[in-house]
Formats: sequence, C-alpha cells, structure tokens
Amino acid sequence: MTDDIFSPTKKSKTDNQRTAVRYTSSCNKAIVILKKFFMPTKFINIKVIDISSQGARISSKYKFKRKTKIIFKIKIKGGLTWETPAKIMRLYDHQEFGVTFDHKQHDLIDQIMHSEDDFSVSHLVINGKIY
Repeated sequence: MTDDIFSPTKKSKTDNQRTAVRYTSSCNKAIVILKKFFMPTKFINIKVIDISSQGARISSKYKFKRKTKIIFKIKIKGGLTWETPAKIMRLYDHQEFGVTFDHKQHDLIDQIMHSEDDFSVSHLVINGKIY
C-alpha cells in the first residue's frame, strides 16, 4: 500500500491542511452522484484534475456549493469502479472544485498506480505550500 499522506505538525483553522502527494493520470473522467431529499438523484460528469488519498481537484460545468455532500465515483482501467462518500470543500473558480473524501482512499491510489501506465506525481502540498 502506498502511504502518500504526511501528518501536519500543527493544525490551524486558517491553513490548508490537505497534505498529500497529488497524482494525475488518464483515468480523469469520473461521476459525482448528488442526492438530495425530495429531489431526483443527479449524475454529473466531471474531470479529475488531480487526486490523492484524501481528495481530488475536479472540473465541472455544474455549479457546486461549498459543503455539498456527494458520492465520488471513478472508473479505473481494467473496469474497476471506485465509489466513496465525499464533500465539496473548496471553490477554486467557477468550474474547479476541491473534494475531500470522508475516509482516506489509499487503496484507490494503489489501484490507479497499478492499473494506469501514465500516472505521474502532479505536486506535493504541505500546509498549503506547493512543492
């Protein structure tokens, strides 16, 4: 199993605490499932810009609101489908959003690295600083 998460030394409410190695690959198409009470379930096509075991940065024409609960569903080469509860936590601009998974997804990253032949490290972020 790949351990791509490093523990932050201190937690501050103002700092970005998403400390992880973010990956990119050709499995960049995914679906967000949006369920609301008394509303039909929506299936929204998205593009994954980068992904880590803690979350992802996505692009979508759908306008998500911050703290919207979703189900993140991605299909990996070889037919494996991965689905996990998540939440929209950051609005980067009118089409890019930050998603935080409810639970760390180390196995998902392992599967991407195992099945994809073109994955790469996008960047490393520690306490909001990009390396």
